[in-house]
Formats: sequence, structure tokens, C-alpha cells
Amino acid sequence: MKKVIKASIKLAAILFVISIFYVSVSHAKFTLCMDRNSWIPFTYLDDTGKPAGIQLDVIKQALSNFEIDYEIIAKPWKRCLLNAKNGTVDAIAVASYKKERAEFLLYPPDAATNKKSKWRVMQVEYSIITPKKNNYHFNGDIKSIPQPIYIPLGYSIGALLKAHNLKVDSTAAGDIQNFKKMSRRLRGSIVAATQVSEFFIKKLNLLDILKISEKPLRSKSYFLAISKKSRLKDIRQNLWDEIKNIRESSLQSYIANWNYSAKKASCIGVVTAGGGQGFFGSELKGVQKRAGKELGVVVHTRGLADELNFKGQRSLINYFTQKLGCEGLLLAPNSNDRKEDVDRLKAQGVIVVYIDRDMAGDRVSVVKTENFRAGEIAGREMVAALKGQGNIAVLRLSKEVVSTTAREEGFIKAAKAGGLKIVVDEYVGTKASHARGKAYDIFNTHNDIDGVFTPNESSSIGTLKALERANKTGKILHIGFDSHPVMLKALRSGKMYGFIAQRPFQMGYQGVNIVHRVIQGKPVKPAVDTGVIFINMDNLNDKEVRNILKN
Repeated sequence: MKKVIKASIKLAAILFVISIFYVSVSHAKFTLCMDRNSWIPFTYLDDTGKPAGIQLDVIKQALSNFEIDYEIIAKPWKRCLLNAKNGTVDAIAVASYKKERAEFLLYPPDAATNKKSKWRVMQVEYSIITPKKNNYHFNGDIKSIPQPIYIPLGYSIGALLKAHNLKVDSTAAGDIQNFKKMSRRLRGSIVAATQVSEFFIKKLNLLDILKISEKPLRSKSYFLAISKKSRLKDIRQNLWDEIKNIRESSLQSYIANWNYSAKKASCIGVVTAGGGQGFFGSELKGVQKRAGKELGVVVHTRGLADELNFKGQRSLINYFTQKLGCEGLLLAPNSNDRKEDVDRLKAQGVIVVYIDRDMAGDRVSVVKTENFRAGEIAGREMVAALKGQGNIAVLRLSKEVVSTTAREEGFIKAAKAGGLKIVVDEYVGTKASHARGKAYDIFNTHNDIDGVFTPNESSSIGTLKALERANKTGKILHIGFDSHPVMLKALRSGKMYGFIAQRPFQMGYQGVNIVHRVIQGKPVKPAVDTGVIFINMDNLNDKEVRNILKN
């Protein structure tokens, strides 16, 4: 009877604390911070950018059971810790115990022990993965682990390995990059969560190549760690008790229901450059068709408005590879700095294929037009149209853009060889508005121009507008590059003589196929030329031309 009375008093006290808590925070929303790096299947961002994972499933259920209004945000790990320290987030989901963290985070009572915590969200076991051919067996001696040891960036277990003076490679953003790297190099070892290792070895067909050590390296408890400055501390023990109950009753069902391929399918990122949304729009159509309908690959696409936005392109690269964890990248590089990025990505196990242009670096393939040759075709068409006589303006794009530079040089070579004279050779910028203004000034200054060549979509459209404004439409023969509805309309109305059309749809289509083949371990060609065609009124209605313009 006394036990019943004591239990009733304890329950009443708990309910009282909870009721006071609810009254004080009835309109509050609590913020939980998670590491934005993918730690699949425990915590990660899904394909829509929302926090997901088995450990979050447990925490979400516990919060919902207490009818607590919450949000989970993803930030760099160190920023999560800093925000918890200053009280701008209420809790960390999830964190292992560290003495220095306990200065500003509240952990369950047994968190400081090396045993499985009673109130853990989940226990994560770390194993050592090595090539089967090496016949290595971990016997508990950390110093015997084959080096280098690959772990993702930010893994706390790296401190344990470095404390033994072992060589640790933590350049990869996630586990999948390390498994791909190991499958190619077959040296050293990987340290990863056992569940993660089992999944990737099976998913990547590495059962005959890699093995997981029977003896684990270490096992760690992970917690909902609450900021000492948060009002959640008032019911922290109740939350931890609820997490314990959910873990014991529902964790296995969460694990069983988790499907990696559905929640985080193989991902390819596509980063285009600027200077022509019509052109790159067609590339993306090819990507989406190939990836979505034929290969079943999730594709994320982003582009830039300006060719010279170098920092913007690097940010997109990092977003796809670090935040979304994409295994491959289709990239239209807009700077020589991309070489460093590509070399870094290769070290992380990310596959990079260039589209539209080549700027060196450790890319596996390049899918593009042979731009110098395409420029020569435009030059020969100009020679034929002007019968080998006339003054030409070459309105260049930018020194930084290698693809258009090659076209310009090819055009100039063929034009001069055919008897034409280059009287204007100037840069007009990477935006149509810039090209319009500079071309207008050129046409007003030079009255002896017979023909003009523009090397891409933005310069071609800008020049069309400048010719109209200067009242020189039809008086100066204009050959452009790329295709766009504005250019097609100008061609049909006689305002443009013709343009060189690439096959951007094929670039995207073939590019994503190459990335997918590399992911599967299949051989690919180091370079693919998708070809060009000169379009004018003579061939506008040809089937091949109609197919190109349709895409």
C-alpha cells in the first residue's frame, strides 16, 4: 500500500511539473539543432531539405507525446554547439557525451559512463572496414588499424584515432564517398557506424571487395542534449524517460520502415553557368529526362544568371555535395578555380563530369561542343554569305569563359582565311543588357561593319536589340551562337542571317548517363563531342533542325 501511495505522489509531482511547464510555454516553439552533414540513417536532410533520420523519429515522437511545439534546424555542428551554449537553440539532436559539452548542455544522469545509457536515443556501434584481400582482423589494438583511416568530416571518433598518432583522412562529406574511395584504392581502412557500413556495402555491390570487422572499434550512446538556458530543462527527465520508452517499444519498427533508396536516393547535382538560360534550360531537360524517366536517379539542378559569379558557383557545388550528399556532379565550370574544387571532390569520392566546356581538373569526362571547330564553321558561313569580302565585328563575351573564347578564335581564323577583315574585336560582357549597350556604341562608332559574330545566347540577343536600336537591322549580317526563341524569331523575320546551334539536350542527357555509369563502376569515354549545326532559312524546316530546336 505504501508503494502505491509513493508512486501516486511521484506521478502527481511529475504531472504538476508538466502542467506548470505547459502553462508557461503554451505559445512557445522550441528549436532543436542537428548537424547538417549527412549521417544516414541516423540524422540527415532528405531530398526536400527537411531533417530526417531514425534518431530524429524517436525524438519527434517524444516531443509530440508531450504536445510540445518544435522545429528542427540543420546547421554546421560547431554552430549548433555554439547556439546551444548561448541559448539560441533549446537542444541538440543528437550529441554524444563530452565533458566540455556538459558545461552548457544537460545530459541524462548516466551519460558520462562508458556503458549504454539508459536514456540514450540510440546506441551507435563503430566498425572498421577493410579490403578483403588484406585479410585484416581487428583484435582491439587501435594502433593496428590500417592507414590512412577514412572518416567523414566532423566525426568525433577522429579524436580517438588521432590520439594514437594514426593518419586520418577526414576530407569526405559523408560515408558513401569513403566507401567509393575505398572500392577504388583498396588500401587503408574506413571507420563508420556498423549499420551504415552494412547498408553501403550492399548498396554499392562491395560484398566481394570489403569486409566489416567482427569486433567493433567502439560503441557510443547518443542523446537529446538540452541547453542549460532552455526552459526544456524543466521537464528534461520526463523527455528522456519518454525517449527511453519509445526506443524500447518502437525503435525496431523505425529501423524496419526506413528505406534509404526512397528517403535518400542516389543523387546527382547539376550546376550550370550563366550567359544563356535557353541553352542551359535545354541541358536540364536532357538531365531530367535521362535521370527521372530512364535511370531513376534524383537530380537537383541550379544555375547562375551571370557567367562571372565564381563564388556563387562554388556555393552551389558545396550545397549539392556537402549538404545534399550527391554522389555525382554535372558542372559547367565558370572559373579556373574549379580545378581545385574538382580535385577536392575527387578526394571525397564525388564524381565530376564537365558539360559545355573544359577547365582541366580531375574530372572523369567532358561532354561538350568542340568550340574552336564550331567557331570555324561560323566563320566559313560568314565568308560564304559575304562572298569573301567585308569588315567584321567580333563581339566577344569574356576572357574568363573558355568555351566562347575558343569559338571566337575559331571564327577569326576561318574569317581571315576566307578574306574577311576583323575591324572590331571587343568584349561586350556576360549579360544581354551589357552586350546591348556596348554593341550599340560600337555600331554607332563604326559605319564600315558588314558582318557581326556573337559567341553565345546572351551576346546574340543583346546584339539583336542593339542593331534594332541603331537602325542597322538587315544592313549588318549577323551570325550568332546557341538557339533561343528570340533568335529564331529574328531569323524568320530576316533580322538575323543564322546561328550555330549546339545540342544542349544531348549534353545533359549524356552527361547524367556518364555519371551514372561511373557510379556503377562501368567505363566511360574521357570526352564526348555532341556536335553543332548551322541554322539559317535554308535548312530551318529540316527534321534534324526541328528536333534540335524542339528541345
